[in-house]
Amino acid sequence: MIREYNRRGFHPEDRDTTELLTGWRMRLFGPEGQMRHRIKGPRAA
Repeated sequence: MIREYNRRGFHPEDRDTTELLTGWRMRLFGPEGQMRHRIKGPRAA
């Protein structure tokens, strides 16, 4: 797999990353598609 990245003329769009992106999108944004539940509010000074 790594050799593919060293191939002359390789471009990242040559690989289908749909499954990878779908998994990360779900982990980061959840089913509602928002990241607010993972972001902390401003710290009290």
